[in-house]
Amino acid sequence: MATAYLILAHKLPRQVYRLAKRLSDGGGPVWLHVDRKSRQLFEPFRRALDQLDNVTVTSETSVAWGHASMLRVMMRGIDVLIREHPELTHIKHLSGQDFPLRPPAEFDAFLARHRSASLLEHFAAPFAGWIAGGEPGGGLDRVRFLHCRFRDRVRRTPISLPIPRGYQLFVGSALWCLCREHARFILERRGALYKRLRWAGHPDEMFFQTALANSPFAGDLVNNDYTFVKWQPDQPSPSVLESHDIYALRESGCWFARKFDDGVDAGVLDLIEAGMSV
Repeated sequence: MATAYLILAHKLPRQVYRLAKRLSDGGGPVWLHVDRKSRQLFEPFRRALDQLDNVTVTSETSVAWGHASMLRVMMRGIDVLIREHPELTHIKHLSGQDFPLRPPAEFDAFLARHRSASLLEHFAAPFAGWIAGGEPGGGLDRVRFLHCRFRDRVRRTPISLPIPRGYQLFVGSALWCLCREHARFILERRGALYKRLRWAGHPDEMFFQTALANSPFAGDLVNNDYTFVKWQPDQPSPSVLESHDIYALRESGCWFARKFDDGVDAGVLDLIEAGMSV
């Protein structure tokens, strides 16, 4: 049994090193992509990262949040991990501000009991939860309009586009965990859907959901990514987790949490790791 980890990072290099070390100590391969614009920021930690067992660091793409560049990096990472690690059964995606709440070996054991399943939050669009969160289209407007990158931001243009034919659109969190069979299916059959959603806003939050929920594997999707996230009303991004959140983290039943910032509170990571060692 082996779980691989695919991480996209662009800041907080010390924290990213801590994340990579925790995962590599668990024995699974780690494929870490550092935003090309952030290479200099990570340079002081590059040697330490390269010395970690089972960790591959690359920095080939300039990534913009909410842009197809994120999806492109994810697909590249999946491809590399599938080809280079025939023993792996699952691939877990994380951001550089995520952290495991329990030992990776326990996550491996959990996945061993669900070998043919993927952990993938997925909701048919328009999704009421996104509407309530301030996105009137519930995900549909991300596809109905052409989105383009302007410098490091993604802008919605007034150019309208049709909904992809032959698919019901699904949306959800990008913090998926794909079993090997589902990952291979996506690589082999991405085709027209992948090309079409490259022009959507935040395609990483709909491509995997739509591809798999419309596939023969739909019944093998667990609609839960087991990631603790703390949202505040009317805020577009999750709250930074701090030491006073440790009880909620421990009682959440989740395997991972986000988001952390060691410049705000590194102590919460100390508490999490201390709990793993008990």
